[in-house]
Amino acid sequence: MAAHPGQGIEQTIGPVVFIAADRVLRYGGKEEPLDPRCIPILQLLVDNLNDEVSRSDLESAKRKDVTTPLKELISEIRVALRRLGVTDSVNIPRAGKNEGYRLRDLDAPGDNADRMNVLGHAAAPHKTEDQSSEFDLEGYTIFRARVDRPSAVSVFPDWEEADFVITLATESIIVIDSFFGDYTRLSKLVNRAVARGAKTLKVDIYMTSPETDFGAQRLKEKAKFTNPSDYPRLKKSIDGALSDRERYRYENKFHEIDDELNECISSKEPATVNLTVYEYKSTPSVRFIAVDRKHIVWGWYPLFDRNPHYECLYLEDTDLAGVDKELFSKLMKQIEHIENTSDPARDQDDRERKNFLHTILGKPSDEAKPGRPARKKARFRTVLKS
Repeated sequence: MAAHPGQGIEQTIGPVVFIAADRVLRYGGKEEPLDPRCIPILQLLVDNLNDEVSRSDLESAKRKDVTTPLKELISEIRVALRRLGVTDSVNIPRAGKNEGYRLRDLDAPGDNADRMNVLGHAAAPHKTEDQSSEFDLEGYTIFRARVDRPSAVSVFPDWEEADFVITLATESIIVIDSFFGDYTRLSKLVNRAVARGAKTLKVDIYMTSPETDFGAQRLKEKAKFTNPSDYPRLKKSIDGALSDRERYRYENKFHEIDDELNECISSKEPATVNLTVYEYKSTPSVRFIAVDRKHIVWGWYPLFDRNPHYECLYLEDTDLAGVDKELFSKLMKQIEHIENTSDPARDQDDRERKNFLHTILGKPSDEAKPGRPARKKARFRTVLKS
């Protein structure tokens, strides 16, 4: 590892200046304060600029009194860099989750020449004699301009990175999913948002309605894939028509999640959380988490796997321009479409569509489960600081 420089020294990370003693990052006339817990971590990354630093070394660099997970401290640094308007910040090497972190030499957005030096520039395609050189050059130039255009969109290695975004909430959290079973984690993240100073939070969860077959179909599509020999079994499952048992299984799952969400996201002062679970009947298309209508994380529904295991995309509505601005607008429009075509989740006993398995398997009981209070009908909850 490189020798630790003396505090108070201005160190450069591309166009960004890092001053450990002042706990700040500076760029383009702007200054971003840093959480004191992040300073030793960032210092070690800066000392080893462009080189991977192992997780164990970064854990050792943490102050003894700091219990915050390393992933959260790295996320804090990422957010500070994004607020400065800088791209290609701290990233996790693609080698795997057990690898370390690397701080890359940063570029100012809009500086395509510098960006090409960092990311590399593909060679121009070979032209045959019967092709128009002028046409090829023009088309290739346009193509490269689009590919090399700096973007505010960030790629997260998995949905755990979205956790920190949720803790930034001050007004609202929107989750749109096929069905959302991470209620325990969400409760902890809401508590962290409260600890950060949120006073009132509106938490809206949207899941596919049991009145459609989309949720039951998604349960089938999540069947585990391990190797190509699984394909005959998986194809047979996908080819088969949905059964009443599969529909009823999703209906029960939907209401179990609804109950758990209401039970987990409830506590006491100082912050009030207004939780509402909704059901929508349109085809699930994109998984969304939107925070304060300013931060959006989104991803797709993978076949034969769970969405949280996959990469996802992040965009913050801060000084956006061009395609990024249009993209954020269209993402929000998609969220608004679902908001305005959904209904509050109905109680299971109120379902118009009944199937004979209610009789065979028995209806879910309205009584409290052992060790668990009966379901509360009210949707207005409070969350206690963790």
